[in-house]
Amino acid sequence: MKIIKTEGTKTSVGSFMIYNDKGNDVEDENGNNAWDTYEEAERVLKGERRMKIIYGYDLVERTKFEMSIGELCRINNNEDGLNSNCYIYTTEEDRDLHFEQNVENK
Repeated sequence: MKIIKTEGTKTSVGSFMIYNDKGNDVEDENGNNAWDTYEEAERVLKGERRMKIIYGYDLVERTKFEMSIGELCRINNNEDGLNSNCYIYTTEEDRDLHFEQNVENK
């Protein structure tokens, strides 16, 4: 994940946003996806303002991913949702355990 600074406009100075490895923005527990200072965004990134994150993997592509609950809702409500090859977990440890077990069985 990385923090980026958005460009401002004539009426806005811009903001700081967090993007995950797939290039999607990350939200905090209140659904905010932009912060006024780098330090605020950094606190969210470090987990001081707990983001609700899910951890998943795609069994066919054999790839792991993570996303915010807000991102999952957007994908489910506005797109076709996750494909049937995707499995999601509430902890990274559970995801990794099941990923290793299922990839070995394929």
